Amino acid sequence: MPNFILVAQNTQDVDYVKQACALAMSIHATTPDSNISILTDDTIPQRYKELFDNVIKIPWGDLANKYDWKIHNRWKTYFISPYEDAIVLDTDMLVLEDITSWYNFLQSYDMYITSTIFDYRGNKIKDTFYRKNFNRYNLPNTYMGLHYFKKSEFALEFYTWLDKITNNWKEFYKLSGSNPIQNFASMDLTAAMAIDILEIRYMIILETPKFELVYKVYFDKDTGNILSISNVEQDIETNFIIAIQDALPYLDGTKNVTRHKVVYDIRTSSYIIVDKYKKLEIDVNDNVYKIEQQAKHYNLVLHKRIIQTSSMSTLQQR
Repeated sequence: MPNFILVAQNTQDVDYVKQACALAMSIHATTPDSNISILTDDTIPQRYKELFDNVIKIPWGDLANKYDWKIHNRWKTYFISPYEDAIVLDTDMLVLEDITSWYNFLQSYDMYITSTIFDYRGNKIKDTFYRKNFNRYNLPNTYMGLHYFKKSEFALEFYTWLDKITNNWKEFYKLSGSNPIQNFASMDLTAAMAIDILEIRYMIILETPKFELVYKVYFDKDTGNILSISNVEQDIETNFIIAIQDALPYLDGTKNVTRHKVVYDIRTSSYIIVDKYKKLEIDVNDNVYKIEQQAKHYNLVLHKRIIQTSSMSTLQQR
């Protein structure tokens, strides 16, 4: 049963509580039997309170009250957690697939921090615009927007240092040299410094597994017509798995589902999607070519016979 913790503090510009409610709804819709707690000092609308098992008021004072970017209470998630382990998520995301398998995978570790991210097409993000200071100071590439912890001495030590650095971020950032690393607190950077201080980067920053959404093509077994392409399980017997990059053109409308059908490719012993009309054009063109070749052959034969007949007539006349 996956456990999730969300931290939401509204600013003048962004309603993070509303984001958290949308995220919680997406988790409940895709990952059944999940437990979700929210850490906040803002009011949860009454109609959304049932989304959360626990609404926890930020303890020990609001360390982010004088900042526009409110990340200064994030370290408290470990200490207030009602769960023995949990996945901590940023609120500005949605869960589009059952991620119970992620949770099962993460339970093998005391902590797991994301180090690699992919876009919706499955391509690895290589842009380093916001990672310059990580590279400059040889800090581990951490993304705290999704991370996992288990109540343990290992995780406790990490979060204790996260507390120290977050509460004294200006002093710690100055340790990098005469100029501070940057003039604002970042949870990613703070976590990277904690990992570096503890010398645990190879224990906590591992190669992030590439979890992909599983899409299936559901089709009519008699006609091959595509009924749907979806990552939601459906009660249709005839289906096969399709790679997300192959599914996307149909999902975003680049390709028309009704123009395509499913056929069984005997060469690869698998189902494939083909364009109904393109296949027909190939067949017609191929047949036209054969007809043309046959016509040329018959014309040639007929022409030869005419020549032969003419020659025989000439000889007979002679």
